[in-house]
Amino acid sequence: LSYWLNMNVVYPHVLKHWSSITKQISTYIVTNKNYNSVRIILDYFKLDFNKDNIISKERTGSKAETLIALAKHHKIEHENVIFIDDNSQYILEILDLGIKAYLANWGYEKYIKKSDVIEGKYLINEFGDIAQIINEND
Repeated sequence: LSYWLNMNVVYPHVLKHWSSITKQISTYIVTNKNYNSVRIILDYFKLDFNKDNIISKERTGSKAETLIALAKHHKIEHENVIFIDDNSQYILEILDLGIKAYLANWGYEKYIKKSDVIEGKYLINEFGDIAQIINEND
């Protein structure tokens, strides 16, 4: 288990800003991981999160469909939804929906030249930068 957890590292800037951001606005984890894996990671790294707001592969068909459903459920216009992912494919798909989407520069694609895939304004370098995006969205 510890080997697997070390492969799912949580970056220091995520740990530093997690609580302040997740308590600031309604926050969801929409992931292709299974629910139990997400809970184990959150618990291991002591990241407090509402378990009902984890939308794992067991509960979703696609991230795009899930975001549309969440926006509808919360009566939020698409342009007021903020989506962050570490996969440029999802960012491009979500941007096409009119949702604000940002590529996490620290995730799985950290070694890909981002300018070839995503414009700089859609890159986010640190988890703490989300606070600025939230404030711009208010």
